[in-house]
Amino acid sequence: MDAEKNIKVLLDANTQSILLLENDGTVIHVNRIVADILKTTPESLTGKNIFDYLPPELAAYRKHMFDNVVKSGEPIKFQDTREGRIILHSHYPIIENDKVSRVAIYAEDITEVINKERELAHSKHLQSVLYEIICQFNSAKDLNELMQSIHEIMLKELKAKNFFIALIDQEQEELVFTYCVDEGISEYPPIQNIFDPDNNRISLLPIKNNEIVQLTRQEIIKSVEHGSLEVMGRIPEIWIGVPMRVRNTPIGVLVIQDYENSDIFCEEDIQLFSACSHQIALAIERKKYDLAIRESEEQYRALFENNHSVMLIINPQTGKILDANTAATEFYGYSHTELQAKNIFDINVLSRAEVISNMSEAHKADRTNFIFQHRCKNGDIKDVEVFSGPFNHNGKTLLISIIHDITKRLKNEKELSAAKESAIRANKTKDEFLANISHEIRTPLNGVMGMLQVMNSAKLNQEHRNCISVALQSSRNLLRVLDDILDLSKVEMGTLDLFEDKFSLNKLLEESINLFKPQAEKKEVDLSYSIFPETESYYFGDEGRIRQILFNLIGNSIKFTDHGEIRVEARAGPGTCQDKNNLHFTVSDTGIGIPEDYQERIFDSFTQVDGSLSRRYKGAGLGLAIVKRLIELMEGSIKIESSLHHGTTISFTISLRIADPPEPNQNKKSDSMIETPILHILLVEDEPVNRMMARKLLERMGHKVTCAENGAHCLEILSEGVFDTILMDIQMPIMDGLEATRTIRTSNSFINVRDIPIIALSAHANKESRYSALEAGVNGYLCKPFEMKDLEKIIAGTAHRD
Repeated sequence: MDAEKNIKVLLDANTQSILLLENDGTVIHVNRIVADILKTTPESLTGKNIFDYLPPELAAYRKHMFDNVVKSGEPIKFQDTREGRIILHSHYPIIENDKVSRVAIYAEDITEVINKERELAHSKHLQSVLYEIICQFNSAKDLNELMQSIHEIMLKELKAKNFFIALIDQEQEELVFTYCVDEGISEYPPIQNIFDPDNNRISLLPIKNNEIVQLTRQEIIKSVEHGSLEVMGRIPEIWIGVPMRVRNTPIGVLVIQDYENSDIFCEEDIQLFSACSHQIALAIERKKYDLAIRESEEQYRALFENNHSVMLIINPQTGKILDANTAATEFYGYSHTELQAKNIFDINVLSRAEVISNMSEAHKADRTNFIFQHRCKNGDIKDVEVFSGPFNHNGKTLLISIIHDITKRLKNEKELSAAKESAIRANKTKDEFLANISHEIRTPLNGVMGMLQVMNSAKLNQEHRNCISVALQSSRNLLRVLDDILDLSKVEMGTLDLFEDKFSLNKLLEESINLFKPQAEKKEVDLSYSIFPETESYYFGDEGRIRQILFNLIGNSIKFTDHGEIRVEARAGPGTCQDKNNLHFTVSDTGIGIPEDYQERIFDSFTQVDGSLSRRYKGAGLGLAIVKRLIELMEGSIKIESSLHHGTTISFTISLRIADPPEPNQNKKSDSMIETPILHILLVEDEPVNRMMARKLLERMGHKVTCAENGAHCLEILSEGVFDTILMDIQMPIMDGLEATRTIRTSNSFINVRDIPIIALSAHANKESRYSALEAGVNGYLCKPFEMKDLEKIIAGTAHRD
């Protein structure tokens, strides 16, 4: 009893929710945290079903996850939301007599962690934008250049094509549109009588309300019809205005609007726009001050003294602090007089020589921002970011430094950097692991598929031939899953690169359709393609990845269509520049369709419409996830339209450069016309099974074969015999295939066979390995496991090369 009591005390002291349940959800024990959340006691919950205490929807979802653990015997983790809080659940099955008898559950509220991460990312992005505004303030020669730079920042961050800045002229009681770029109207005249309460012009709303104003087209029309609002020019789909204030006084308004898309600005965009307004207002006011500083010392003092940023005026020759604003006295803890009696060397922790060097850079405007540590009066050392630059004051060039406390930011950045480094190391380890696993799987799979193809070319009865066909197809399916996993991993780690080359659109579609024709005919489904008129025939792009996209989409349509038709269409639309087209592809079928609630998730990794153990259609749920990511890498987009039991249409658009058609070659023969002579082939392969398999395949083709076990053995045999072609494995002991190839191509010992065709064989499926082999001097590259027809084709191609 004491032990049980001690365990209970220990569980109740834990800050997580802890539950121990029977495999039907009956409570064995819960700690005090769970009971408090459910507004009851642990004792009253004992023996009750925990799911009876939850809201129906939440209970159903958690019961589903709980049952999965009971059924599978595997632990799981998942997140859900209750009353606005994000909860992380960990379920651990307790197995007795080979079945799950109880389940231990740990639940933790991670809302604050998630929110903190979001706030940190948002804060860092905001600081970056604010820093860019400050930089533009420092570099702009005049007010117009500053406003144009601010527009460029808003265009980049918010896609705000239509943007204007209007400033209040207090003397004339006007709102003057100082900067305006708008598709709807070329010029906005000043708004007069702005302090008249009956003035209903839309641009005055943010100033009057002292808050951001967001209006849709319908809201504007309604207000105009009621006479409560006046609008000049076209009515936009969305209008957002934010007041600009300095020292709590309105100085004008910032407005962004769009005439085409009411949803162009998301909530985060609006928050960023609002957050930037103060810094923009400060930048505009500071620039106006810089331009008028020679005329009004009083204006200069007002801006300097009341600025919220820490500011110092420094003599760049001596480092003496000539002036400091109120924010500076509050930051450093010195009085204004004390600061003016100090030198910059007194507060900067760097050596005197380093400070002098930095002041010199700032004085010459070679560098405007620095990160230092400054010492305060109480001895505290603070990390600061200093924006410093020269300005003319009464004929003397001085330095003005704007100082921001970044102590917390640097601490957060350090933590994020450590986390990023850890993630990079983990990704590198994962990448190397997957590459090795790929090689280790492909090598034996090459032997399996090769020997099956050898057997398939022998005289067999129909039953044996059918068995071999099934085994071959299963091997190809395994290879496809392996390729999908590697592709998805590369995309997620950002290591998948696209390679641009010229390709024929018609040939690409024709080959894609022909590959699936036998499957379609077997199911009596009509499979066809068409290319719209006026569509260019040749493009520059990654043909292999586009082919992969089409294979996935057509393959899915074949899988889920039992009758009717599958149609592939391609058409070109105008691109972003003259030599580009937006190429639109559509794959439509009359298959089973996709339920509406799955259409948003169908592109997620490992997602299938039917994920049950009894599902009819097989697959890993990776194809469409890879398709979406490949299209995004090509800066394209994809959408899906589907109706359950009526079919699916998937459309995607990518932007490609138009290519010129190749020069016609009357003498060029097709692959089917090329006859490959009987060759004496030197096969270099260290793995015995793959060596035996490749030898048998080559001999079935009619070729004479001599084998070598590594690169050194290859060079020894090559120096003694005469060969027509070399099949060279890449990864081998003693001497690898790349080193052997380079020796053949460059060594004087092999000058007589320097041009012999060399075909690389490799279990590495990445393009980097292919390029390394081509740079070493091979004429062709074949990835294991390979098909017999591909081996024949590449041998024929190298045998007939010019």
